[in-house]
Amino acid sequence: MVFLVEHSPPVNAAPGSCLIPKPSSAAASPAKVLVLGAGVAGLVAAMVLRARGHDVLVLEASQRIGGRVWTHRFEHAGRTYHGELGAMRLPASHRRVFSLVETLGLTPKLRPFLSVFQGQGGLLDCAGQRFGFGELPAGLALPEWPAAAGLSPAATRFLRRLALLVTVMAPREVRDLAFPQMGTDFLAAVQRHLAAVGPEAGSEADFADPAAILAGLNAVQGRINQAFHLFLSDILLKAAEPLFQLAGGADQLTAALAARCGADIRLGAEVTAVELTPDGATVSVRRHGVDETYAAAQVICTIPLPVLRRIPVAGLDALTRQRIAGMNYAGATKVLLFCAERCWEADGVQGGASFSDRLLRQMYYPHNQDFPGPEGVLLASYCIGADAAPIAALPAAERVAAVRREAARLHPALARPDMVLDSISIDWSAHPWTLSACSTDWDPAMAGLAADGNGHGEAAEPQAWRCGGLVLAGEHCSRAKAWIEGAIASGQDAAAMVACPQPGLAV
Repeated sequence: MVFLVEHSPPVNAAPGSCLIPKPSSAAASPAKVLVLGAGVAGLVAAMVLRARGHDVLVLEASQRIGGRVWTHRFEHAGRTYHGELGAMRLPASHRRVFSLVETLGLTPKLRPFLSVFQGQGGLLDCAGQRFGFGELPAGLALPEWPAAAGLSPAATRFLRRLALLVTVMAPREVRDLAFPQMGTDFLAAVQRHLAAVGPEAGSEADFADPAAILAGLNAVQGRINQAFHLFLSDILLKAAEPLFQLAGGADQLTAALAARCGADIRLGAEVTAVELTPDGATVSVRRHGVDETYAAAQVICTIPLPVLRRIPVAGLDALTRQRIAGMNYAGATKVLLFCAERCWEADGVQGGASFSDRLLRQMYYPHNQDFPGPEGVLLASYCIGADAAPIAALPAAERVAAVRREAARLHPALARPDMVLDSISIDWSAHPWTLSACSTDWDPAMAGLAADGNGHGEAAEPQAWRCGGLVLAGEHCSRAKAWIEGAIASGQDAAAMVACPQPGLAV
């Protein structure tokens, strides 16, 4: 299945023999724990277990480590430029991430990542108009909230700003939840909140301040769909707090994890079946065209659930099957353009993001990435959930061209024939080893969840779960879904569930 446009990125791997696929053989080194998947959760689990004295074997279906951390590098004139096809932001409140970054010696690589609220000059392409992020043009055609007539001027302005944010920032699933279900109770709560905070509330100046919008959302919590509140609160919280990135690429985190853990990591090992046994679990694998079977007392499975659903797993209890089948997932697409010039800077944009209600949805600008020269890698389109489907459906030859046309509505210089030197895109829903971008709480069926929005991954309940000798882990098991923080928390919990000592692994 082809999911990359124009060309395939090189395998991103840190130096070290543990990342080189080993040829198949009838015998393998004994290991006490088998880990399925070499993404963040699997590598964290392997590192913790190795530190506790376990022998660990990690099986990864793809030909690269990192899972949904995927840095692509463009080569030009003897220099290297990078962009992120996967995870790219590290919120300051994610304590596990920064502890791990320090442990791996990567703290000097940290640089600010500017959000839409922190960058300079971000633009919106909405309802056919192009304008600055802090603006709200008169007459802009936006969806209407039900029963919104007769509100105070402050409430009207607040709701128009909220409608604009939902229109350009929220995926279609959340947009569909937002407007039809906001009735008179919601509108009355908005008015009470704005009256309580003073006559200046809802002023135009507040519209570029995520804290003001978030305060208004919190005031009406309980009167809006919880899935909508969870999504928008998380977006605004992460936009309001400091964000960071790793200069040189996010894949330095997973490469350093693999090198530090020292586990045997075997690439190209596709899991074809799992069977729970009284002694643990048996895992069938196809590797380099050869079928292998591994039996272990402890198996940690970090395979994304959309992929795991396609793998026969015998012996699961009813609750585990229900959790695997019931998890909601979202797809995502990204399109990177390697540009001869950072032409957006001539339009007054310095870092941050722009948004569109059209095909490309989100656009992110490089900042503090230590790029030499005038070139730059633009994340020209980032679409989540149902918004990713139109781009994903385009033939490979058309996808980048379509996004480039849309991006030129915001930055006309992108249409110049000599501006885009190279490009690449990814559709995570078509990636054979993920079939998704992340798990989500956007599903209306999950509306009863508590909307804490903290994303810390510090919940009291376990962030991995066990069924016999099989421990399921990954960001989908955590409270910090879709974030590296959640994958770390789940990997740590999974390692803690593995008792020591354990029998060896036989192949």
